[in-house]
Amino acid sequence: MLSNALMSNLDASERRLLVFADNRQDTAFQAGYLQDRYNRFTKRQLTYQIILDEERRGQPPVGLADLPKIVLDRSIALGLLEEPRRGRERNEVLKQETWPILAEFAQAGQRRVSLEGLGLVAVGYDDLRGRIDHTPATDTLARQLNLSPTELADLCANILDELRLHRALDHQLLRTPIPYGENVGDFFYGRLPVGYGRKAVSSGHAYVVRAFANASGAPNVLQAYLRKLTGQSDVAELLDELVNLLEAAGFLVNRKIGSTGDMSPALLVDYQRVLVERSSAPWQCSSCRRVYSRNVKGLCMARGCEGTLVSYTPDQENYYVYTYTHRKPFPVAAREHSAQVDSTERAHL
Repeated sequence: MLSNALMSNLDASERRLLVFADNRQDTAFQAGYLQDRYNRFTKRQLTYQIILDEERRGQPPVGLADLPKIVLDRSIALGLLEEPRRGRERNEVLKQETWPILAEFAQAGQRRVSLEGLGLVAVGYDDLRGRIDHTPATDTLARQLNLSPTELADLCANILDELRLHRALDHQLLRTPIPYGENVGDFFYGRLPVGYGRKAVSSGHAYVVRAFANASGAPNVLQAYLRKLTGQSDVAELLDELVNLLEAAGFLVNRKIGSTGDMSPALLVDYQRVLVERSSAPWQCSSCRRVYSRNVKGLCMARGCEGTLVSYTPDQENYYVYTYTHRKPFPVAAREHSAQVDSTERAHL
């Protein structure tokens, strides 16, 4: 934080910062850590600025599938990355730029610092309301749940969010195990592809298939959420109907996940239908402080949380909010400067 804040207030010619550490090992660690953290902040800055620019131009929300290429082009234009010299090199760079975008929008563990978790951007699904309105089961489900058509669409979007944030996203990079040599940024908690099904698949495979509803034991997040919404204890059948609705409308797609010789069909959120835009009216839970872009009956989705959703405005005093919305990205190269580095290179640094 201090390094980023200091560098942001210096001219380009003055942006040289020397940071001291207690030992050589910590020096090597800090150089990599600073570079990694700055790269993550930069991707969020660029993403927010791109979304804001598109909105100001009167353009529709940005497709998640298009975002890596737009971020790459913007990074090159700002001098943050060098222009790839060959088509193959560009494809490899684009792949590396795709990982942080996927990490930003396909995992739940970064809410405190992510654009979505801070209420700066909202994730939606292309023509969700229109598509489910043309599905025969919609009216029946809306009556069962005592929801308006808009509330039903928001409920469906919340279900898609839960799947998306557990990496059940139909992107080619996420349908197979992530190689250990791949630089995947924030995807630190698991490298197996994740999907959902009517029944969970036991561990020991090259994939993870979660159940939409637990057949026994404690309810999962989706079950607990529907219990709050309906006041019913058994919501498995209702959840199954909602899944069928999303599958019929084309937002859940059946794909095979895993590796050659060990694959399983699973339902994933259609990556091509995911849209990202500036959050205009976020909500925050009064208890757990989780931020949402939609409000269905004022209920928080977090399991065991009894809080209610209240209108929320991102705090501009928050370091991350201010960094993403006000500071401009600039090139940073963090290097180790210790006795382990060749003397010629140290002199150059």
